[in-house]
Amino acid sequence: MNRIKRYLYIGFGLLFTVIGIVGIVTPVLPTTVFLLIAGGLFVNASPRLHTWLNGNRVTGPFLKAYSRGMGLSRGRKAVTIVFLWVTLLISAWFVRERCWVLAILGAVGIGVTWHVASLRPRRISNSDESPSNGGGTE
Repeated sequence: MNRIKRYLYIGFGLLFTVIGIVGIVTPVLPTTVFLLIAGGLFVNASPRLHTWLNGNRVTGPFLKAYSRGMGLSRGRKAVTIVFLWVTLLISAWFVRERCWVLAILGAVGIGVTWHVASLRPRRISNSDESPSNGGGTE
């Protein structure tokens, strides 16, 4: 991999990592998808950053839960979907004069709701290593 391409992959990987971390505390912004993209960019460009991303105490649990197919508890799904729609409705109120923005917000809401609802539910047990903090959507 040439030097410029490597630096671009690392730069975008870091950007997506930051967006994913912001998604932990922001209900509308997905977390896991951005961390997966970052991991994909790091895998060849910087094995050290890839290892760090997967082993990090903040980002690691999201990636482990996803890669193990652990799913979400029903309660976490419900909270995620409620927070999503509350924040979308608040946003829609502020941009109610722009129909195209309302359409985008609606499409995002439907898409994220569909994705979260389709995730396999899981039972919570003491041995799960699922992320327990933050309100971001996975």
